[in-house]
Amino acid sequence: MLSLDVIALPAEEDPRHWILYNVFTRTCLGVDSRAFAWLATPPSSEGDVLLIWNIGWFSNEEGTMADPTRFRRTVREWGEPKQVSYQAFIEACKKELLIIPDEATYRQRFTRKHSPVDGRHFGNFHDQIGAHLLMRMRAQPSSWWLKQKFTEDLSAIRSDNLYGQVQERFLRNYLPRRLNQGAEVLDLGCGIGFYSNFMAEQGCHVLGIDPNKDYIAIAKRQGLPGTHFEVRDIGKPGALDQLSDHSFDYVFIQDTLLFYFIPISHNDSPDLAILLSDLYRGLKPGGLLISIEPHPTYYLAPWLGNESTPFTIVTEHRQRRFSTVPTTAEFTNAILHGGFELKCIKDLYPDTSLSTRDCAFANEFPLWTLMEFAKPQA
Repeated sequence: MLSLDVIALPAEEDPRHWILYNVFTRTCLGVDSRAFAWLATPPSSEGDVLLIWNIGWFSNEEGTMADPTRFRRTVREWGEPKQVSYQAFIEACKKELLIIPDEATYRQRFTRKHSPVDGRHFGNFHDQIGAHLLMRMRAQPSSWWLKQKFTEDLSAIRSDNLYGQVQERFLRNYLPRRLNQGAEVLDLGCGIGFYSNFMAEQGCHVLGIDPNKDYIAIAKRQGLPGTHFEVRDIGKPGALDQLSDHSFDYVFIQDTLLFYFIPISHNDSPDLAILLSDLYRGLKPGGLLISIEPHPTYYLAPWLGNESTPFTIVTEHRQRRFSTVPTTAEFTNAILHGGFELKCIKDLYPDTSLSTRDCAFANEFPLWTLMEFAKPQA
Protein backbone atom coordinates (compact mmCIF):
# COMPACT_ATOMS: atom_id res chain seq x y z
CA MET A 1 0.00 0.00 0.00
CA LEU A 2 2.93 2.33 0.46
CA SER A 3 3.89 4.68 -2.35
CA LEU A 4 6.98 3.69 -4.31
CA ASP A 5 8.42 7.05 -3.20
CA VAL A 6 8.61 5.81 0.41
CA ILE A 7 11.52 4.19 2.21
CA ALA A 8 11.63 2.71 5.73
CA LEU A 9 14.52 3.52 8.06
CA PRO A 10 15.19 2.14 11.54
CA ALA A 11 15.14 4.82 14.21
CA GLU A 12 18.47 5.66 15.78
CA GLU A 13 19.08 3.97 19.16
CA ASP A 14 15.90 1.86 19.06
CA PRO A 15 15.37 -0.67 16.23
CA ARG A 16 11.82 -1.38 17.44
CA HIS A 17 10.80 1.98 15.98
CA TRP A 18 10.84 2.93 12.33
CA ILE A 19 10.61 5.99 10.12
CA LEU A 20 8.43 5.90 7.02
CA TYR A 21 9.79 8.64 4.77
CA ASN A 22 8.65 9.97 1.39
CA VAL A 23 11.92 11.00 -0.26
CA PHE A 24 10.20 13.30 -2.77
CA THR A 25 7.88 15.22 -0.44
CA ARG A 26 10.10 14.83 2.67
CA THR A 27 7.13 13.93 4.81
CA CYS A 28 7.27 11.14 7.34
CA LEU A 29 5.78 9.23 10.23
CA GLY A 30 7.33 7.41 13.17
CA VAL A 31 5.84 3.95 13.75
CA ASP A 32 6.42 0.86 15.84
CA SER A 33 7.48 -2.31 14.06
CA ARG A 34 3.94 -3.72 13.91
CA ALA A 35 3.11 -1.12 11.24
CA PHE A 36 4.60 -3.33 8.54
CA ALA A 37 2.25 -6.17 9.41
CA TRP A 38 -0.68 -3.74 9.40
CA LEU A 39 0.31 -2.44 5.97
CA ALA A 40 0.37 -5.98 4.63
CA THR A 41 -2.78 -7.24 6.40
CA PRO A 42 -5.33 -5.27 8.45
CA PRO A 43 -5.53 -6.45 12.09
CA SER A 44 -8.15 -9.06 12.87
CA SER A 45 -9.50 -7.16 15.89
CA GLU A 46 -11.01 -3.69 15.67
CA GLY A 47 -9.70 -3.03 19.16
CA ASP A 48 -6.03 -3.37 18.17
CA VAL A 49 -4.00 -0.17 18.37
CA LEU A 50 -0.68 0.95 16.91
CA LEU A 51 1.79 3.56 18.17
CA ILE A 52 2.66 6.40 15.79
CA TRP A 53 4.66 9.59 16.22
CA ASN A 54 4.45 12.83 14.25
CA ILE A 55 8.19 13.34 13.78
CA GLY A 56 8.26 15.67 10.78
CA TRP A 57 9.42 19.25 11.14
CA PHE A 58 10.58 21.99 8.79
CA SER A 59 14.23 21.72 9.77
CA ASN A 60 15.38 24.35 7.28
CA GLU A 61 13.80 27.10 9.35
CA GLU A 62 17.20 27.03 11.11
CA GLY A 63 18.94 27.85 7.83
CA THR A 64 19.55 26.76 4.27
CA MET A 65 22.54 24.75 5.50
CA ALA A 66 20.55 23.01 8.24
CA ASP A 67 19.66 19.32 7.96
CA PRO A 68 17.24 19.16 5.00
CA THR A 69 15.96 15.69 5.92
CA ARG A 70 13.03 17.02 7.97
CA PHE A 71 12.49 14.31 10.56
CA ARG A 72 13.40 13.91 14.22
CA ARG A 73 16.19 11.38 14.23
CA THR A 74 16.21 9.74 17.66
CA VAL A 75 13.28 8.26 19.58
CA ARG A 76 14.02 10.48 22.58
CA GLU A 77 13.19 13.47 20.34
CA TRP A 78 9.89 11.99 19.20
CA GLY A 79 7.76 12.87 22.22
CA GLU A 80 4.68 10.96 23.28
CA PRO A 81 3.14 8.55 20.76
CA LYS A 82 -0.47 8.34 19.68
CA GLN A 83 -2.40 5.10 20.02
CA VAL A 84 -4.38 4.74 16.81
CA SER A 85 -6.72 2.27 15.19
CA TYR A 86 -6.02 0.72 11.82
CA GLN A 87 -8.19 3.28 10.00
CA ALA A 88 -6.55 6.19 11.84
CA PHE A 89 -3.13 4.79 10.93
CA ILE A 90 -4.06 4.61 7.25
CA GLU A 91 -5.39 8.18 7.33
CA ALA A 92 -2.16 9.38 8.98
CA CYS A 93 -0.17 7.68 6.21
CA LYS A 94 -2.32 9.41 3.59
CA LYS A 95 -1.87 12.79 5.29
CA GLU A 96 1.91 12.40 5.22
CA LEU A 97 1.78 11.19 1.59
CA LEU A 98 3.06 7.74 2.44
CA ILE A 99 -0.02 6.11 0.97
CA ILE A 100 -1.19 7.67 -2.30
CA PRO A 101 -4.82 6.89 -3.26
CA ASP A 102 -4.60 8.77 -6.58
CA GLU A 103 -1.18 8.65 -8.24
CA ALA A 104 -2.06 11.08 -11.05
CA THR A 105 -3.34 13.79 -8.69
CA TYR A 106 -0.31 13.29 -6.46
CA ARG A 107 2.13 13.74 -9.35
CA GLN A 108 0.36 16.92 -10.47
CA ARG A 109 1.27 18.52 -7.15
CA PHE A 110 4.97 18.51 -8.05
CA THR A 111 5.11 22.00 -9.45
CA ARG A 112 5.78 25.51 -8.16
CA LYS A 113 3.43 27.24 -5.76
CA HIS A 114 1.39 30.12 -7.13
CA SER A 115 1.57 31.97 -3.79
CA PRO A 116 2.71 31.34 -0.19
CA VAL A 117 -0.81 30.12 0.71
CA ASP A 118 -0.96 27.66 -2.18
CA GLY A 119 -1.39 24.27 -0.51
CA ARG A 120 -2.20 22.37 -3.70
CA HIS A 121 1.37 22.32 -4.98
CA PHE A 122 4.56 21.31 -3.23
CA GLY A 123 6.74 23.99 -4.81
CA ASN A 124 10.54 24.00 -4.94
CA PHE A 125 12.78 24.90 -2.01
CA HIS A 126 12.45 28.65 -2.72
CA ASP A 127 8.67 28.32 -2.51
CA GLN A 128 8.70 26.12 0.59
CA ILE A 129 11.09 28.18 2.68
CA GLY A 130 9.36 31.42 1.64
CA ALA A 131 5.92 30.09 2.56
CA HIS A 132 7.19 28.70 5.87
CA LEU A 133 8.87 31.96 6.85
CA LEU A 134 5.93 34.14 5.93
CA MET A 135 3.03 31.94 7.04
CA ARG A 136 4.46 30.03 10.01
CA MET A 137 7.34 32.06 11.42
CA ARG A 138 6.01 35.49 10.43
CA ALA A 139 9.56 36.40 9.38
CA GLN A 140 10.85 38.37 6.44
CA PRO A 141 13.06 36.13 4.25
CA SER A 142 15.76 38.80 3.78
CA SER A 143 16.15 39.29 7.55
CA TRP A 144 16.05 35.56 8.21
CA TRP A 145 18.80 34.98 5.65
CA LEU A 146 21.17 37.26 7.55
CA LYS A 147 20.50 35.50 10.86
CA GLN A 148 21.09 32.01 9.47
CA LYS A 149 24.47 32.98 8.00
CA PHE A 150 25.89 35.72 10.22
CA THR A 151 26.40 36.31 13.92
CA GLU A 152 23.94 38.56 15.75
CA ASP A 153 25.99 41.73 15.16
CA LEU A 154 26.57 40.79 11.48
CA SER A 155 30.33 41.07 11.97
CA ALA A 156 31.22 37.42 11.33
CA ILE A 157 30.07 34.22 9.64
CA ARG A 158 28.46 31.78 12.08
CA SER A 159 30.89 28.99 12.96
CA ASP A 160 28.16 26.56 14.06
CA ASN A 161 26.99 25.65 10.56
CA LEU A 162 28.44 24.86 7.16
CA TYR A 163 28.71 28.49 6.07
CA GLY A 164 31.50 28.82 8.58
CA GLN A 165 32.87 25.28 8.50
CA VAL A 166 33.09 25.06 4.70
CA GLN A 167 32.71 28.38 2.88
CA GLU A 168 34.56 30.72 5.21
CA ARG A 169 37.35 28.25 5.99
CA PHE A 170 37.94 27.82 2.27
CA LEU A 171 37.70 31.49 1.29
CA ARG A 172 39.99 32.72 4.06
CA ASN A 173 42.68 30.48 2.63
CA TYR A 174 41.82 30.81 -1.06
CA LEU A 175 41.24 34.54 -1.59
CA PRO A 176 44.56 35.87 -0.21
CA ARG A 177 46.43 33.41 -2.43
CA ARG A 178 44.30 34.04 -5.52
CA LEU A 179 43.88 37.82 -5.56
CA ASN A 180 46.70 40.16 -6.52
CA GLN A 181 47.57 43.12 -4.31
CA GLY A 182 45.91 46.27 -5.66
CA ALA A 183 43.49 44.31 -7.87
CA GLU A 184 40.15 45.77 -8.92
CA VAL A 185 37.36 43.41 -7.83
CA LEU A 186 33.63 43.38 -8.55
CA ASP A 187 31.74 41.55 -5.78
CA LEU A 188 28.47 40.64 -7.48
CA GLY A 189 25.56 39.96 -5.13
CA CYS A 190 27.70 41.18 -2.25
CA GLY A 191 24.90 41.17 0.34
CA ILE A 192 26.08 43.05 3.44
CA GLY A 193 29.64 43.20 2.07
CA PHE A 194 31.32 40.70 4.37
CA TYR A 195 33.65 39.25 1.73
CA SER A 196 34.03 42.64 0.07
CA ASN A 197 35.61 43.82 3.31
CA PHE A 198 37.77 40.71 3.52
CA MET A 199 39.09 41.25 -0.02
CA ALA A 200 39.76 44.90 0.80
CA GLU A 201 41.82 43.71 3.77
CA GLN A 202 43.97 41.81 1.26
CA GLY A 203 44.77 45.08 -0.51
CA CYS A 204 42.10 44.97 -3.23
CA HIS A 205 39.78 47.75 -4.39
CA VAL A 206 36.28 46.31 -4.25
CA LEU A 207 32.98 47.43 -5.75
CA GLY A 208 30.12 45.53 -4.14
CA ILE A 209 26.72 45.56 -5.83
CA ASP A 210 23.46 43.95 -4.78
CA PRO A 211 19.78 44.49 -5.65
CA ASN A 212 18.76 44.59 -1.96
CA LYS A 213 18.90 48.16 -0.69
CA ASP A 214 18.74 47.08 2.96
CA TYR A 215 21.80 44.88 2.54
CA ILE A 216 23.70 47.67 0.80
CA ALA A 217 22.80 50.07 3.62
CA ILE A 218 24.41 47.65 6.08
CA ALA A 219 27.40 47.17 3.77
CA LYS A 220 27.97 50.93 3.62
CA ARG A 221 27.84 51.23 7.41
CA GLN A 222 30.33 48.41 7.88
CA GLY A 223 32.46 49.10 4.80
CA LEU A 224 36.24 49.21 5.19
CA PRO A 225 38.61 51.49 3.26
CA GLY A 226 38.95 50.18 -0.26
CA THR A 227 35.28 49.26 -0.62
CA HIS A 228 32.39 50.97 -2.38
CA PHE A 229 28.81 49.71 -2.48
CA GLU A 230 25.91 50.34 -4.84
CA VAL A 231 22.36 49.09 -5.34
CA ARG A 232 21.95 47.66 -8.83
CA ASP A 233 19.14 45.58 -10.35
CA ILE A 234 21.59 42.92 -11.48
CA GLY A 235 20.63 41.05 -14.64
CA LYS A 236 18.20 43.68 -15.89
CA PRO A 237 18.84 45.80 -19.02
CA GLY A 238 21.07 48.79 -18.27
CA ALA A 239 21.78 47.77 -14.66
CA LEU A 240 25.55 47.68 -15.14
CA ASP A 241 25.91 50.14 -18.02
CA GLN A 242 27.86 52.55 -15.78
CA LEU A 243 30.67 50.03 -15.30
CA SER A 244 33.66 50.93 -17.43
CA ASP A 245 34.90 48.47 -20.03
CA HIS A 246 37.89 46.31 -19.03
CA SER A 247 37.94 47.73 -15.48
CA PHE A 248 38.08 44.64 -13.23
CA ASP A 249 40.75 42.05 -12.63
CA TYR A 250 38.28 39.76 -10.87
CA VAL A 251 34.55 39.23 -10.57
CA PHE A 252 33.62 37.36 -7.39
CA ILE A 253 30.19 35.72 -7.21
CA GLN A 254 28.99 33.63 -4.29
CA ASP A 255 25.61 31.86 -3.95
CA THR A 256 24.08 34.19 -6.54
CA LEU A 257 24.05 32.72 -10.04
CA LEU A 258 21.61 29.95 -9.09
CA PHE A 259 18.85 32.57 -8.94
CA TYR A 260 19.37 33.31 -12.64
CA PHE A 261 18.56 29.70 -13.54
CA ILE A 262 15.70 29.15 -11.06
CA PRO A 263 14.34 32.52 -9.86
CA ILE A 264 12.94 32.90 -6.35
CA SER A 265 9.51 33.79 -7.70
CA HIS A 266 7.59 33.78 -10.97
CA ASN A 267 7.67 37.57 -10.98
CA ASP A 268 11.46 37.76 -10.64
CA SER A 269 13.25 36.79 -13.85
CA PRO A 270 16.72 38.34 -14.14
CA ASP A 271 18.45 37.62 -17.43
CA LEU A 272 21.67 35.63 -17.20
CA ALA A 273 22.70 36.51 -20.77
CA ILE A 274 22.50 40.22 -19.95
CA LEU A 275 24.50 39.70 -16.76
CA LEU A 276 27.24 37.65 -18.42
CA SER A 277 27.54 40.17 -21.23
CA ASP A 278 28.03 42.95 -18.67
CA LEU A 279 30.60 40.92 -16.75
CA TYR A 280 32.52 39.98 -19.89
CA ARG A 281 32.66 43.62 -20.92
CA GLY A 282 33.75 44.75 -17.47
CA LEU A 283 36.56 42.22 -17.02
CA LYS A 284 40.04 42.97 -18.27
CA PRO A 285 41.44 40.52 -20.83
CA GLY A 286 42.80 37.62 -18.81
CA GLY A 287 40.60 38.57 -15.86
CA LEU A 288 38.89 35.90 -13.76
CA LEU A 289 35.26 35.23 -12.96
CA ILE A 290 35.31 33.35 -9.62
CA SER A 291 32.08 31.55 -8.84
CA ILE A 292 31.08 29.60 -5.73
CA GLU A 293 27.65 28.01 -6.06
CA PRO A 294 25.72 25.27 -4.26
CA HIS A 295 26.63 21.83 -5.56
CA PRO A 296 24.32 20.83 -8.44
CA THR A 297 23.69 17.34 -7.04
CA TYR A 298 24.13 17.29 -3.27
CA TYR A 299 22.85 20.69 -2.12
CA LEU A 300 19.55 20.12 -0.23
CA ALA A 301 19.91 16.33 -0.53
CA PRO A 302 18.73 14.42 2.59
CA TRP A 303 21.41 13.67 5.18
CA LEU A 304 20.81 9.97 5.72
CA GLY A 305 22.94 7.40 7.51
CA ASN A 306 25.16 8.28 10.46
CA GLU A 307 28.37 10.24 10.92
CA SER A 308 30.66 7.36 9.94
CA THR A 309 28.64 6.16 6.94
CA PRO A 310 26.53 9.00 5.51
CA PHE A 311 24.45 8.41 2.42
CA THR A 312 21.81 10.25 0.48
CA ILE A 313 19.10 9.61 -2.09
CA VAL A 314 19.09 11.72 -5.25
CA THR A 315 15.52 12.15 -6.48
CA GLU A 316 15.97 14.51 -9.44
CA HIS A 317 18.54 15.74 -11.91
CA ARG A 318 17.27 17.09 -15.20
CA GLN A 319 13.79 18.10 -14.04
CA ARG A 320 14.26 20.33 -11.00
CA ARG A 321 11.06 20.11 -8.97
CA PHE A 322 12.53 20.68 -5.51
CA SER A 323 16.12 21.79 -5.93
CA THR A 324 17.01 25.34 -6.91
CA VAL A 325 20.35 24.89 -8.67
CA PRO A 326 21.11 24.10 -12.32
CA THR A 327 22.95 20.99 -13.40
CA THR A 328 26.71 21.19 -13.91
CA ALA A 329 26.22 21.08 -17.68
CA GLU A 330 23.59 23.84 -17.66
CA PHE A 331 25.71 26.09 -15.47
CA THR A 332 29.04 25.54 -17.21
CA ASN A 333 27.66 25.78 -20.74
CA ALA A 334 25.89 29.05 -19.94
CA ILE A 335 29.15 30.65 -18.76
CA LEU A 336 31.11 29.26 -21.69
CA HIS A 337 28.46 30.56 -24.07
CA GLY A 338 29.13 34.01 -22.58
CA GLY A 339 32.64 33.84 -24.03
CA PHE A 340 34.57 32.70 -20.95
CA GLU A 341 37.05 29.85 -20.67
CA LEU A 342 36.84 27.30 -17.85
CA LYS A 343 40.08 27.22 -15.85
CA CYS A 344 39.34 25.33 -12.65
CA ILE A 345 36.69 23.27 -10.82
CA LYS A 346 37.05 22.47 -7.13
CA ASP A 347 34.61 20.93 -4.66
CA LEU A 348 34.62 22.42 -1.16
CA TYR A 349 34.88 20.25 1.96
CA PRO A 350 34.90 20.96 5.70
CA ASP A 351 37.59 20.28 8.28
CA THR A 352 37.80 16.48 8.29
CA SER A 353 38.53 16.40 12.04
CA LEU A 354 34.95 17.40 12.85
CA SER A 355 32.48 14.57 13.45
CA THR A 356 29.15 16.40 13.52
CA ARG A 357 26.49 15.08 11.17
CA ASP A 358 26.58 18.11 8.89
CA CYS A 359 30.35 18.06 8.49
CA ALA A 360 30.41 14.28 8.09
CA PHE A 361 27.88 14.52 5.27
CA ALA A 362 29.58 17.51 3.61
CA ASN A 363 32.96 15.77 3.82
CA GLU A 364 31.57 12.96 1.64
CA PHE A 365 29.05 14.90 -0.47
CA PRO A 366 30.28 18.45 -1.22
CA LEU A 367 27.68 21.20 -0.86
CA TRP A 368 29.55 23.91 -2.81
CA THR A 369 31.66 24.00 -5.95
CA LEU A 370 34.22 26.62 -6.99
CA MET A 371 34.66 27.38 -10.68
CA GLU A 372 37.11 29.82 -12.22
CA PHE A 373 36.41 31.22 -15.67
CA ALA A 374 38.78 33.50 -17.57
CA LYS A 375 38.13 36.18 -20.15
CA PRO A 376 40.48 35.30 -23.05
CA GLN A 377 43.45 37.56 -23.71
CA ALA A 378 42.88 39.99 -26.54
